[in-house]
Order: sequence, then C-alpha cells, then structure tokens
Amino acid sequence: MKRGRKKGQATATSAAGLVIVIVLIIVFYLLFIPPDVRRDILEGDGSLQQDGGSSINETLLRENPGILDTFDKEDVEHLIPSVNLFETRYAAVLVEEPQVVVKNSWFNKREENITFTIEDLKNTNNVLLSFVAREYRGELRIAVNGEEVFFGPLSSANIEPIRIRKDFLKQGKNSIEVSASSVGAKFWSSNVFVLEKFKVTADITDVSEQLSKNIFIVSATEKTNAQRVTLSFVPECTLGTVGTLEALINSQVVYSAVPDCGSGTKVEINPDILRQRENTLVFKTDKGNYLIDLIKVTTQMKDAVHPIYYFDIDEEDFEEILKHDVILRVVFVDDLEIKQGKFIINGRETGLYQKERIYEKKINDFLVEGNNAIKIVPESRLEIVKLEVVVEN
Repeated sequence: MKRGRKKGQATATSAAGLVIVIVLIIVFYLLFIPPDVRRDILEGDGSLQQDGGSSINETLLRENPGILDTFDKEDVEHLIPSVNLFETRYAAVLVEEPQVVVKNSWFNKREENITFTIEDLKNTNNVLLSFVAREYRGELRIAVNGEEVFFGPLSSANIEPIRIRKDFLKQGKNSIEVSASSVGAKFWSSNVFVLEKFKVTADITDVSEQLSKNIFIVSATEKTNAQRVTLSFVPECTLGTVGTLEALINSQVVYSAVPDCGSGTKVEINPDILRQRENTLVFKTDKGNYLIDLIKVTTQMKDAVHPIYYFDIDEEDFEEILKHDVILRVVFVDDLEIKQGKFIINGRETGLYQKERIYEKKINDFLVEGNNAIKIVPESRLEIVKLEVVVEN
C-alpha cells in the first residue's frame, strides 16, 4: 500500500508538470500570434449560432476609409503672383595694393606675392590687372596661379591693363607673382620695378535676383483626381538680350527655352509631379531681365472615384442573418462639424446629415444574398475612423 501511494504521487506530479508545460506553450503561442487572431481567441469570434449549431460571423465588414473630400468636376486654378527676374552687373576691385616693389641684382632679390579671392568664378568676367610704374628697369614678369600673363620691359609708366584669362583663375584663393628679370653678368647693376596703384578689377554679375520661388497648395482630392495639369504664363522680355528661361515644379524642370517675348506660353505637366499640400514653382534665367506675368497652374479633374467596400453573405447564412439586426456603423473623428453625404448600398441610397461622431443605420432591407457593396459619396469633408457592418442580437 505504501509503495502504491508513491507511484500515485509520482503520476500526479508528472501530470501537473505536463499541465504546466501545456499552459506555457499556450501562453507563448498567444504572445507570438497576430493581435487580431489573439483577440478573436480571447474574446470569442463574435459569431451567432444557428439552430443547427453552425456559426455566422458577427462582423460582415470592417474598413478604415480615412479622409474623403467632395469636389466639383471643375478645373482647379492656382494663381501665382507676377515675378521679376533680372541681372545686376557691377565693377568690383578684387585686390588693391598702394605699391608693389620688386628688384633683382647679384646681392639682393625681392619678389612679391599678392593674393585675392573670387567667390563666384562663373559670374566673374573681364578680369584686368592695372598699375602705374613709377620706376621700371629690366624686364617685368607677372604670373597668375603660375600662369604667365606678362613678361617684358615697360616702355612707359602707364600701360594698357593686362587681361587675365578666365581659365587661369579659380574659385576661391588666387595668387599673383611679381618679379624682375636677372641682370646677368652686370653684377654692378640691378633691375627694379616700383608699381603703384596695383589692382585687379572684374565685372561681377549678381544672379540672386535671377530666380523666383512661389508655393501653391494641392489638396488630397486634387492630387488623387488630377487628370491633366498645365502651367501657363506670359514672359515680358526683350528678344536678343535674354537667356534661357527655366520653370521647375518641385525641383523638376517642366520648361526650358528662350521664350517668345510677350506671347502666352502653356506647358503640359505630368500630374505625378504634384504633391499633396505644398508645391514649389521656380522660375530662373542665366541672362537678361524677365517679367513673368499671368502665371497659373491649372488642374483638370477626372470623374470622382468614390470608395466602394464589398462583403459577402453566403446563401446558407442569409436567412439566419436577417433574423437579427444588421447595422451599418460609421465612426467619425469628432462631433464638431456637420457630416453630410450618402451611402449607396447595393444601388439604394440612404442619406447622412448629422453632427454626432457615430452614425448607425439598420440595413436589413438593403442586403442581398452573395456580394454586397457600400459606396460612400461625401457632400462635405468626411474624416472616417471606422466603417463596419455588424450583426447584432
């Protein structure tokens, strides 16, 4: 008897251990399965029982429509203010030294190195080096960034400005090396140059006013239903004095040409370029002055596409479902604004006009066996959190 009790106790212990293992497996299973499946298991599958014991799903449809806008099928026009594009040119002194002295002899040699900065090489032109020679003896050598721009004797105190080739220059820091030639075997003499009013000048083009930027707003409805988009404008300019005019929408070039001054221009735009909310329109040119007038971005809308949601009712479940209340329930974001529109259920309409956050309607009479459809047609902006069709006891 004593031995039998020990065996029973061991069996009970093993059974308890097995139960714990099974519970742990179930717990881990519930932790790692999808949330919606876990909810159905823990809360039940929300089904109704037929007389025969088979089940009917309580929730026939559940969707999250989001924001639905209403609109007329008319062109949407974005009027942009007129813009001026113009270039400003001015003469600038890049570097100036009151006096530069160089000499070369057997016993003394002096050279000068003068630096200057070019901030925008592309728009820096006609770079000239000028000076007045108060004393000049021998041959003078001047180099810019190692490239020789002058070598030889001076015949007078005043010489023509020395033009510096643009390909000798670079963006940022530049250097000018000034030196005198060797005296050769004449050890008793020296070559000397005293250069006064030594300066480098250039013509600078200010391009900061050759670009304009405007912003226009595109709604979600316009973005979704845009069929054709055009940009139109009238460029006022003087032909022969202007360069290429470019138009960019959201950094994508939609126009690039020298326009017919004074004539209207219309450009077709890919609707995919537009963005919901902010869009940027940029005009720019590389030469001359423009007045861009009557600027307009026009969106031609296609037919509205209203969302349609489908659900099925099996033939064997249909009669049982109709014994209960089938409810269309729509949950909105808030109860602050009037919600207006209509629901078209299998071709039959029912209206919506309320301020409340939750809309409910019994739709048994709207249902059919098999495939059912609900279309939402907004007549005001609708922000829908959830739409569902449920079977209630």
